[in-house]
Amino acid sequence: MMASSGAAATGAVASDSARQTPVKRLLLVVEDNPGDVRLLREMLHAQGSHDSILTQVESMGEAERYLTSGTVDVILLDLGLPDAQGLDAVRRAHAAAPHIPLVVLTRLDDESLAVQALQEGAQDYLIKGQIESRSLLRALRYAIERKVLEDGRRAGESQLLQAQKLESVGRLAGGIAHDFNNMLFAISGYAELLTQDLVAAHPSELDRSGLLQSVKAISDAAKRAGALTGQLLAFSRQQMVVAQVVDMNAAITTIAPMIRQLIGEHLRLTLDLDPGAGRILADPSQIDQILVNLVVNARDAMPAGGTVTIKTGTASASHADLADLVTDAAAFVSMEVTDTGVGMDLATREHMFEPFFTTKDIGKGTGLGLATTHGIVDQAGGRIKVRSEPGQGSTFRLFFPRVTDSIEAGPAIQDMHVAGVGRVLVVEDDAAVREMVGRLLERAGYDVLEATDGVEAMAVTRLKPPLDAIVTDVVMPNMSGVALAEAMIDRYPSIGVVLLSGYAPDHLDLERVMAQGAIFVAKPVSAEGLMQAVRVAVDASRVGPPG
Repeated sequence: MMASSGAAATGAVASDSARQTPVKRLLLVVEDNPGDVRLLREMLHAQGSHDSILTQVESMGEAERYLTSGTVDVILLDLGLPDAQGLDAVRRAHAAAPHIPLVVLTRLDDESLAVQALQEGAQDYLIKGQIESRSLLRALRYAIERKVLEDGRRAGESQLLQAQKLESVGRLAGGIAHDFNNMLFAISGYAELLTQDLVAAHPSELDRSGLLQSVKAISDAAKRAGALTGQLLAFSRQQMVVAQVVDMNAAITTIAPMIRQLIGEHLRLTLDLDPGAGRILADPSQIDQILVNLVVNARDAMPAGGTVTIKTGTASASHADLADLVTDAAAFVSMEVTDTGVGMDLATREHMFEPFFTTKDIGKGTGLGLATTHGIVDQAGGRIKVRSEPGQGSTFRLFFPRVTDSIEAGPAIQDMHVAGVGRVLVVEDDAAVREMVGRLLERAGYDVLEATDGVEAMAVTRLKPPLDAIVTDVVMPNMSGVALAEAMIDRYPSIGVVLLSGYAPDHLDLERVMAQGAIFVAKPVSAEGLMQAVRVAVDASRVGPPG
């Protein structure tokens, strides 16, 4: 009988498997004894396993060279080779092919050696002279099945570790982005104030043009930095999302001219849009962001030229790429971006969605494009799948839950040139932001009060009532903006409330105050956007509380 430290416990399972399915395997035998190899062939044939293809090499060096290019299902390894003995042979074989099942062959009936071989990566341990045809076949099948289970477990653990790592980095990225949004909000606001000062101080266009150009450069730089923090927030799934019904084909068609300019004349852009693809619920700017990210990556993967194809279609929830996605959606809209570029190897694919990971030269990429794309798709309840091999290009296939709602017209823009009237309390723990918002509101015509946090704000309202509206940051020490808004609404039911934050509202527990009429504005916001929100809040306070 065969002596095996691993097969005994699962002999019944392996035996059942052996009866159900014929063996058809590619076997690499690392054995320098021709007699032992001939005996193995005879055992396989005796069990009717004529489909097994057995390849022999006589040394570990030959085996390592073969494994770099050859396809193998199982390795049968002798522990007494000319260039490798005992556990050294096991370690070298496992290092050369860590994902291929390894069955050890030896003349030594040594239980300690068997245990060590299994610890080093072997799936089974067979003793020459004690092997029978049926038990050999069962051991091969068992080795394959056990290896599949082990690889599956390791893949699951790796995915869990990766998810935990991304979550940790996401929280860090979200916090950094929030702090940067505060600073960018202040920079943008003061640039707006400076623009107003220059226009007032230099009536002549000729005198002020150079100065205004410099201020515009500051504003433009702040906007670019804001876009970068937006990518950080999208990766961390904390980005402010203004979701609306979007026709996928229309969105792609609208941005296609810009994409053509983006990829350059040496590349060809092809659109293959399914007329029945349908609509999704998403932020239109995020769909544009996804397309730009994927197309830029495709362009950089084709320095010698090629084709970028953008394709749309549909998929059901039972689609192979969606089988394990937890969702209530029954149908999905798919979007594919395919290039004919250099493709990606396994190592690159394993890290491609990590923030700041990039294969581009220094200064040519932030490493946030794919991380951002992954975050946006995940936030929308969808799925992203990638197929890529070196030299065979890449295909990114994105799935979004399909909706049947119609597309609504956007809200009318109010006139911002009408002077503001009313008393507004600005509550913000960041002095630069607080002072900037106060000055903007004063110039717009409002009577402005300021407080550094919620506790001070409550004291101000007792000393200097009444108020038409408050503009408050959400994340503050002592008392959050949400708690402050709730207290203010309870005390003054008709007061207007504008909440400011660099975080997305679904991370801030805003449901109750927004149901009572509070307005949420994401930082950084333009002066015009802030003024519009304040005007709406003040006007609403004069109508009375909702309901």
